[in-house]
Amino acid sequence: MIDGVNFFYCEQTEQEKKDAYNATFFSLQIAVGSIAGVVVLLSGAWICTYFENYDLKGLLVFAAVFPLLHNLIGMLQVLLVSIGKAR
Repeated sequence: MIDGVNFFYCEQTEQEKKDAYNATFFSLQIAVGSIAGVVVLLSGAWICTYFENYDLKGLLVFAAVFPLLHNLIGMLQVLLVSIGKAR
């Protein structure tokens, strides 16, 4: 998805289309990341049982949020380079 952000953002000359593409990609990323986080949290008991370690419960919150943040940061980094704000 990160490559798609770069491709579609740099391809367009109209700012409205760039904004629409960005909104679509960020909405998709937030939706997918949120769903992945919920799946991790809902399967927390199974994960703890599988590893036979119930101390993992606290770590699962981080594991649920990490995919969302990781991909959003990657998309923002690509956009900052594309618009020339990064050095």
